Amino acid sequence: WALADEFDTVEKPFMRMDTANGYDCHSGLDNVAIFTTPVEAPEDNAYVWCNAQSDGEWGTAGNWMRGGCVVSEIPCKNDTVQFPVGTKPWDISLRTDRTTAVLDVAGEMKLSCGKTLMATKFEGDGKIILAGAAIASVSTELQADIPNDIEIADGTENTIYTQNVGSEASQSVKLNLLGNLSGSGQVTLSPPNDSQRGGVYLYGDNREFTGKGIFSRRNSVGRSAYRFMTPFATGTDASWDVGESSTG
Repeated sequence: WALADEFDTVEKPFMRMDTANGYDCHSGLDNVAIFTTPVEAPEDNAYVWCNAQSDGEWGTAGNWMRGGCVVSEIPCKNDTVQFPVGTKPWDISLRTDRTTAVLDVAGEMKLSCGKTLMATKFEGDGKIILAGAAIASVSTELQADIPNDIEIADGTENTIYTQNVGSEASQSVKLNLLGNLSGSGQVTLSPPNDSQRGGVYLYGDNREFTGKGIFSRRNSVGRSAYRFMTPFATGTDASWDVGESSTG
């Protein structure tokens, strides 16, 4: 997705309230920028990150585009958000926990500030860089897949976990990490507290992960809460702490 440098402004931008999500999506901006070069997005209603305000803040209105227009609002829990390919990773600051329906990462996005980004569905073949943050699947499905490569930044503590929605899903949900882990920081991998048959399953080539991985718990009936599903899933120089509450 290409963004133009020149833009015009129009009056009366589209605004919206999302009281169900616990915050106001209305920004109060007077104008909205229109890029002169069309932006191609897989979904017309998706929010595409552009960082037009140059502050890297997820919660800043004017950092998002819809249908080729910079909009004076931020995505809410039922929206699709997309991070396009950029010249360098998008450095995203989360000042509060955020929830979105679909997180589609085509480029690279870096999350920091110690908060959690939750998504019902993860998409794309880009990379998520965790630098003191957490990502969580809130899928209602029994298989919660994260296809993206994930880098654990050096010197940071991070978390990847599931937070179930619905009684059926909570019984046997599996969090599948399908991409590759890399980096030298610390990451805690956690299934839901009430999962009876689920766990965390690693499928990627994790030989570039040289940090520490922690499996925080076993499931509620004492069955395995984690699995290395491929020969290189354990990596070569990584340290894995299964603790007393997990079994492999």
